[in-house]
Amino acid sequence: MSVFARIKCKSELVCKTLLLMLFAMALCAHAGSVDVPRWLSVMPLHENMSDELAADAAALGNDTFVDGIAWSCPVNPEGDPVTDRAGIFASRYRGVASKLRKLSPVKQGILLQSTMGHGGFPGKVTPWQLVVKSDGTSVYRMCPMDERFLAYISTACRTFAKEKIDFFMIDDDTRVNGNGIIGCFCPLHLAEFAKRTGRNWSREEVVSMLKKPGGWSETDSRIKGHTQNSPVREEILFE
Repeated sequence: MSVFARIKCKSELVCKTLLLMLFAMALCAHAGSVDVPRWLSVMPLHENMSDELAADAAALGNDTFVDGIAWSCPVNPEGDPVTDRAGIFASRYRGVASKLRKLSPVKQGILLQSTMGHGGFPGKVTPWQLVVKSDGTSVYRMCPMDERFLAYISTACRTFAKEKIDFFMIDDDTRVNGNGIIGCFCPLHLAEFAKRTGRNWSREEVVSMLKKPGGWSETDSRIKGHTQNSPVREEILFE
């Protein structure tokens, strides 16, 4: 029977939450000897719903095989000046976490549901460097080479860490590929490319080079074989 088999739920919110179930082994090198959650449920941190959220999370922790609640917190930069989204969600977490601990021993952690951003432009953008696609257009995903973004997301992680959470997770926007993106060709990346190769490159030149035989597809497949080895990746890219 599928792991998504029907489970009795105590409320409609629990039923909806189960649709977002994230069944994943905790990423730990010594998972066998560390008390980490194995079955996680992603839940939103709605405003002014701490009692309801705590009760529903407790139902999952006490009545199902779920042993970890991943509270969903989108924190990708928005606004100018940038909004302290981590501070907002940390406050909500604080309100619900203390209530949940009294109801269930289920582990509680934070899912950084967006860090760099999934691409959609918000109502109020943050004027930092965005990922630039190969065709020169941008999506609302922060370039990881922008020091302002790195400082912002570092502060966000520290904000959540102060809450003594059981675990962290990141979502699949923490990358510069996927969703029609095959790399970042912004001024920051082009400057770094120039620094490492000893000459200046335009976006068009880099794209043209990567489209040549032995370029994009071959390099991409070789890099994927060394995803955990940064020195090897750099050797491939700059050989």
